[in-house]
Amino acid sequence: MYIRDKKTLEKAEELFNLINFEPKKIDELKGILDKCTEKSQNFCNDTIEELKIKNIKITNLINKHIDVAHLNYKKERKELLEEQKEIISDLEAFTMINFNFSKFTPLFNLLISNPYEIYKKADLQEKEFIVNFIFSQLKFDGKKLQYTLKPTFNEFLQLSSTK
Repeated sequence: MYIRDKKTLEKAEELFNLINFEPKKIDELKGILDKCTEKSQNFCNDTIEELKIKNIKITNLINKHIDVAHLNYKKERKELLEEQKEIISDLEAFTMINFNFSKFTPLFNLLISNPYEIYKKADLQEKEFIVNFIFSQLKFDGKKLQYTLKPTFNEFLQLSSTK
């Protein structure tokens, strides 16, 4: 969802002004997020290491000298190459997940600390990013701002003391 309509972004600023987390809740949310991030990153790191080991083993098998007269050579090699392709794909996915967690946590911490000030000071591109990060749908029909929060933010918003 990309929003270039300045009126919608202005109305979103009013919405951000209504969100206010109590300091105690902010600390609690940050603690929960840090624990989740650490567990997720540990899981990703462990999985990445396991996938690297599997990839090395398959590479060794592929490179291993196999008697060309062996009838199943081509079939075995093809299966190994397919398995290696899946492992590389999984490796890339877990690396991206790990990277995204490292980007997500600081932004989320900033947004729950002072969402209005962060949004107010952001330029147009940053505002669009924040809106896309938090909302699954946001539009202004000229009278009313209609929005749907992403599920995670909806749960956190319920913990805030809205004005």
